[in-house]
Amino acid sequence: MIENTIRKALPHDLEDLYAVFSLADTLHRVAHPEVFKEARDPADIKDYFLARIQSDNAVVLVAENQDKIIGATIASTQTTPDYSLFIQRSFVSVENLVV
Repeated sequence: MIENTIRKALPHDLEDLYAVFSLADTLHRVAHPEVFKEARDPADIKDYFLARIQSDNAVVLVAENQDKIIGATIASTQTTPDYSLFIQRSFVSVENLVV
């Protein structure tokens, strides 16, 4: 049995990340054109992925099967605003998840 593996994304994964997310991006644009629009240039999407990969407060994880990326997630740490009505805390937010 061949198992899936999960690892941090690396800059050389940009093309595969773009491919995995492109179908989800299309579905989002069709379902919610009031929220999502098509990128002017595919390089903009790759720049976004690279920025998230290199971010200190985010992680991009990829799922692989036989060295092929079959899914990915982007998560980041968030902190509640420093207002008197909030208890200051940090938490992880899943920004995207694609399989």
